[in-house]
Amino acid sequence: LFINFLYNSHILFKNYFAKVRSISYYLRHLMYFIVVVAVSAVTYLLCSLIPVDGILGLLIKAVVCVIVPNVLFFIAYFKTKEFNEIKSLFSRIFSKILRKKAK
Repeated sequence: LFINFLYNSHILFKNYFAKVRSISYYLRHLMYFIVVVAVSAVTYLLCSLIPVDGILGLLIKAVVCVIVPNVLFFIAYFKTKEFNEIKSLFSRIFSKILRKKAK
């Protein structure tokens, strides 16, 4: 999988994005990988600290596994250009929906 990622992205940048440097692409994906590993480690650590077993423990861990990674990803990415683009896209979509309901 990793070799395929390297080879495919090399071909992509060589043939289609000749003016774009592939090193920035690899660095960005390395940053994404580090964030995912850190978020996974924090979530695993928090779940391992929950002493409750059984169904209740499973439900508590499920809530932790839903909330903690999303909060951490939000903290990691809320200042990025991509996050602001998707936020403005959702804002336009919701405003169109609200205008249609108001009619």
